[in-house]
Amino acid sequence: MFICPICKKEMTKTGGAFVCPENHSFDISRRGYVNLLCSQSSKLHGDDKQMATSRRDFLNHGYYKRLLECICSNITEGPVADIGCGEGYYLEGINRSLCSRVGTGGTVGIDISKPSVDAACRRSYACENNLAVASCKALPLGDNSIAAAVSVFAPVTEAEVGRVLRPGGKLIRVVPGRDHLIELKRAVYENAQLNPPFDNTLAGFELKSAENLRYTMHIDENADIRNLFSMTPYAYRTGERDKQKLRSLSGLDITAHFYIFVYEVIK
Repeated sequence: MFICPICKKEMTKTGGAFVCPENHSFDISRRGYVNLLCSQSSKLHGDDKQMATSRRDFLNHGYYKRLLECICSNITEGPVADIGCGEGYYLEGINRSLCSRVGTGGTVGIDISKPSVDAACRRSYACENNLAVASCKALPLGDNSIAAAVSVFAPVTEAEVGRVLRPGGKLIRVVPGRDHLIELKRAVYENAQLNPPFDNTLAGFELKSAENLRYTMHIDENADIRNLFSMTPYAYRTGERDKQKLRSLSGLDITAHFYIFVYEVIK
């Protein structure tokens, strides 16, 4: 499934490592993932452990189940790559759905955040699944090796996704809709803003369908409200004084609003 990030040749599992024909070797962690991020920096990449934990705890309560079902309905065959898989909620659901319908998983999860991939390893997968720490700008996957790619609130590098998709392969991309979490933002900020319009054009892809998924989530646990906020980018740029406003909330009706775009790669 994976290619070597150094020489770009296909790797195979040998003992506790992935090894390529040039003998570049990458150890498989005790959790089961492989780190293919070629970076000498000690800087933490992507989401930290707290954000991964908050996302896991919130998503496990099923608030985004309707989104997961929509994603799965657009996938008819594998292998499937979840690019920016986070802590694995969607990846686990896709794997189980694909396995139950076509008898094989053939899924792979990729994220630049090591804590997120570590958390994704702890989920339960019905069929074969592979996980790697890697960048969306240099996917460790072979040319034309994937039937479908999924990107949920994650960056998309068109050239890389186009490279790894088979001719006619799909990209399912999810982005926040205009009203997504507006009530949560109003609870924290004095001048809460709706999300700006989104440009759905992607070079090398044809847009095949677009869905506007919008519903209200009733959240009656303060921990869930705080976990939802902590798993968003707002957590990075909000001061403690504003964050404290969330602690007084015993319940909140919050809009979940997603745009789901399905593309076909042009080759």
